[in-house]
Amino acid sequence: MTKQVLDIIESRAERMTYAENIQYQIRQEILLLKQVICSQCPNNPVLSGFKVYCQTDEDGIIQELLRRIPKQQIDRTLIEIGCGNGLENNTHYLMLRGFRGFWVDGSETNISYLTRALDLANGVRGPLKGIRRFINLENVQATIVEACEFIGSRAPTLLSVDIDGNDLYVLQRTLEICDPEILCIEYNAKFPPPLALAIQYDCKHQWTGDDYQGVSLQMLCNSLPEYTLVTCNLSGANAFFVRNDLRMNFTEYPIEQLYQPLRANLRFLTAGHAPSLKWLRNALDGTSGYEQAAIE
Repeated sequence: MTKQVLDIIESRAERMTYAENIQYQIRQEILLLKQVICSQCPNNPVLSGFKVYCQTDEDGIIQELLRRIPKQQIDRTLIEIGCGNGLENNTHYLMLRGFRGFWVDGSETNISYLTRALDLANGVRGPLKGIRRFINLENVQATIVEACEFIGSRAPTLLSVDIDGNDLYVLQRTLEICDPEILCIEYNAKFPPPLALAIQYDCKHQWTGDDYQGVSLQMLCNSLPEYTLVTCNLSGANAFFVRNDLRMNFTEYPIEQLYQPLRANLRFLTAGHAPSLKWLRNALDGTSGYEQAAIE
């Protein structure tokens, strides 16, 4: 081999080593955080967190929440507002496990990618419907009615909301006509409890990358009397609530113990090779090699 080829190989090896070191450091940090949490809140669902298609550890947390809910109460339906392009969201993993879902996102780029990659016909492929819509108070209830009609339930197993802005207002309007068992809601982790803050409603709000976005964890808890906070994920991105009739299945901890601050570095955690929508496409078709996964 020429010196140029050897240099290329060495450069690639160095980049791979650097990436592997970053992943090792992230996983070590997660391990240490879980050790601390376990000593303080040994029944906290965040301890079961892991990543498949989520941002950090939401997939494992949701799986643990489902494990604690009686199976007969789980109807395998979901709604995700702010689904992205499907490569990284809170419900892709559940769709692989046989759920029926409704995805909505305000980005034309994201929905166009979903439509092409999954070959959606009028937004639908099997048990999944994906639509493009910039959600605000003017259209959220019509959207939720459409979602509930598609999934066949007004009490879906999971509702996920992540729109980087009017999350609280959209959530409140949604809960007027829909009774999810589990809520996964993005919160602004810059503001720890007891500070209760939410941005002023703006139907055209788009996040500009600064700290003016969303809602603090305390404000979420204050605004959801029919739900109980049960955990937050380690990166400080999402809070998880269960409907009050299900809270007996969980240990209740003070909000100060469940709150997680922003740890943006944990969002660089990887889960094997680069994500794709190919497994999901197979699952939606029910093709060979796919079997509906049980909720243990």
